Amino acid sequence: MDLHDVATGTYQQIPVETDVFCGAQVQNKDGDVVIWNGNPGYQNFPMPSGLDRVRLYSVGMESVVTDRPAKMPRWYPTVMNMGDGSSLSIGGTSDPWGHWTQSNYERWMPYVTGEDANGMALTPDTQLIALDSAFTSQCGDFYYPLAHELPTGDVFLYCDYSGIIFDPKTGQTKGWAPALPQELDKTKRLFPFMGPGAELPVDLSTSRTEKTTVHEYIWFGGSKGDWNAFGDALDKSIRLKLTVDANANSYTFDPAWEVESMVDSSTRGARPIPRVMGLAVVLPNGKAILAGGGEKGQVGGVNDPVLTPFEWDPKKPAGQRYTALALT
Repeated sequence: MDLHDVATGTYQQIPVETDVFCGAQVQNKDGDVVIWNGNPGYQNFPMPSGLDRVRLYSVGMESVVTDRPAKMPRWYPTVMNMGDGSSLSIGGTSDPWGHWTQSNYERWMPYVTGEDANGMALTPDTQLIALDSAFTSQCGDFYYPLAHELPTGDVFLYCDYSGIIFDPKTGQTKGWAPALPQELDKTKRLFPFMGPGAELPVDLSTSRTEKTTVHEYIWFGGSKGDWNAFGDALDKSIRLKLTVDANANSYTFDPAWEVESMVDSSTRGARPIPRVMGLAVVLPNGKAILAGGGEKGQVGGVNDPVLTPFEWDPKKPAGQRYTALALT
């Protein structure tokens, strides 16, 4: 991997012992980078498999500091840092070609606990924790599931068809998101049929107290397809509100998802704008920019590319929230 110095525009190659491609990484509060999992080794690319590895790179070092075994192999996991300093690797698959998804996650506290007899730094083992089987049985392919930490330290986790709140230290389920409406049954938003999702900025003016906050999540588009067919992209967005009471450690979802047609309000007739494998960037003002992706297909084969970026403005009336932006 490479380390890029933005100030000087230079790159420094950082050696790694195992394959990090198709894994995931996060940067912790100290600036260090935790790199989970990766790709199996290939004959024409002689690097050891990184499927079941976790690594730590410390700023200023010439190489990865720690490259140690994880409990399970994972390809395309979701990785997140937690407020307590731990790091999670969630879902993914044990075999890139078998579609055998992992119904669990691993938790790691990347802190040195001492030295071995040779003076090498020791770090704790990862913890393997099962997710609720009632949730994972509904998830289908569990690649890059969408995860958000809540003010309580619990996690809201969402797959294609289902969402839960769980305690990352134990795996205990503490809440369920409502089911999608029938019109969107079996539609997909996770890799490789990605409909980009995000948490909108928390509006503290809507909170009853400092310990009660309202969180809102949105997903744009997705797909009607499957692994064997390049299906049409979805032209619907879905939004869901969650009220978190940190004092009582309780959660209340709105009873139903808000479904909105994605239409270009800047054209006559409000043309639908389906999108799959795009990117959504939420701005500090609560708006979002949608870019990239296509109107048909999946990763590795998106057809009918969407070349026009759009701005989504939640303060406008439904049907007028999507506005085409100029091409760059």
